[in-house]
Amino acid sequence: MRNIKKYIIFLGSLIVIALPICYQAYTNKLFSFDEGYYFIASYELGEHGRFFIDFDSASLLRNTKPYLFVFIQAGLGKLIGWNEWAIRIPTILSSITLVYVLFFFIKKQFDNALWAITSALTLLVVPCFINMHMAFTGDHDIPLTLFTTSFLFAFYLFLIEADEKKTGRYIFIACLCAGLSVLTKGWMILFFLPVSLVYSIVYKKFKLLFFNKGFLSGTGIAAVLILSWYLGREYVDPGYLKAVWQYEIGRYNDGVHSVHPEFGYYWQMLYQHQISFWLVFLFPALYFICNADIKERRFVIYCFFQSVFFLILLSFSKVKLAWYDAPVIPVIVLISGYGAAKAIQLISSYTFSYNKAVMFFLCTVLYIYPYAGIFQRRYERFFMDTYGEFMMHKHIQDSYSIVRTAYNPHLIFYTEYCKEKFNTEHILKTSRVPLSVHEKVLVCEPVVMLGINRKYEYKVLDSLEKSKLIEITALRP
Repeated sequence: MRNIKKYIIFLGSLIVIALPICYQAYTNKLFSFDEGYYFIASYELGEHGRFFIDFDSASLLRNTKPYLFVFIQAGLGKLIGWNEWAIRIPTILSSITLVYVLFFFIKKQFDNALWAITSALTLLVVPCFINMHMAFTGDHDIPLTLFTTSFLFAFYLFLIEADEKKTGRYIFIACLCAGLSVLTKGWMILFFLPVSLVYSIVYKKFKLLFFNKGFLSGTGIAAVLILSWYLGREYVDPGYLKAVWQYEIGRYNDGVHSVHPEFGYYWQMLYQHQISFWLVFLFPALYFICNADIKERRFVIYCFFQSVFFLILLSFSKVKLAWYDAPVIPVIVLISGYGAAKAIQLISSYTFSYNKAVMFFLCTVLYIYPYAGIFQRRYERFFMDTYGEFMMHKHIQDSYSIVRTAYNPHLIFYTEYCKEKFNTEHILKTSRVPLSVHEKVLVCEPVVMLGINRKYEYKVLDSLEKSKLIEITALRP
């Protein structure tokens, strides 16, 4: 009976976590940036057996990210077909796993179910988690965050563990997670290393860190995997390492065009768009930590220093985008979740003396509205992201031309999808290619429509929001 109860609770929690993520994955078509790029990479690898790196003739060797999850996406594409789910399932599973990792780590290490629940729920409802580039899209930021968070947890257990055999096991897991994070999306793990090394000195584990079997075997395996990828890719695509230096390291210095170079960008984003209201609970967390249990206190402080120094180092980058700080979000959420748990306990103590039912009710009241709000989220799309809506929802058997301004992974995805699902082929054209009379054309970008208005007379056959299917009737004199 007890096991049945656990299974029911687990199933219920799985539905609560997965439902809003899968809902957004279902309602949103593929995004061009960067989700579409990963589709092209996995499709080229799965169908043609080659590493696709040229986005277009003007921007060579930009797809510099390692292919750990691209291999998984390619395998799913071959298994279930080239659809949105093949690209998104690995990220969706990583998102669900990340929520559970937060819950079970707190529950097991601190025996604090309320803190575990508030941390998991806070991560689920913060604005930046179920969002573009994150939990429901085929981007690799959430898989990266899963590995970096696992690294931080394993390294912390290495710090506090007294048994030497267990410390070797924890540092092995930490090194392996660090290596997997690099193979997922590059070198972001480096921003967590300075504080980690300082903590190894504070906890008198610096010597043990570098001279135990766990570290040597973990770093050895990670090094072999990482070098195999980078050197192997350089062999297959000469110039790859140069591109990595330019487009990865170049984002941190002046190697590429600066985007949001101001130092305070990420700090503002945390407040305005990413964590928003939930940052309020940092204040009760800092207040209660002064008199907290020593185990809880040192972990919260560890999370605080890791998050602050990560953001400081990342803030020196010349290229800043809203999802680049994704690896630090769960660490901040753990502190906010701690503050939320303590606030609920305080309110409960003034009413019913830590009654579990009251705390559950207060927790429900706190999270039910933002949870329901996830289903109301709508995402502003580029015009080039809207071809798929028309092609899938307004499908016709007749072939038509599609005119776009430039290279568009989103459009290439749905062209291939229509070919496989509906056995309909569409001709892709740029706005510079002339159109013929009686030709049917799908246009979703205003700048393309402006050019057509100048050159042709036409009639509108169908439309869907920003997209129009037209038929050219005559050339303008």
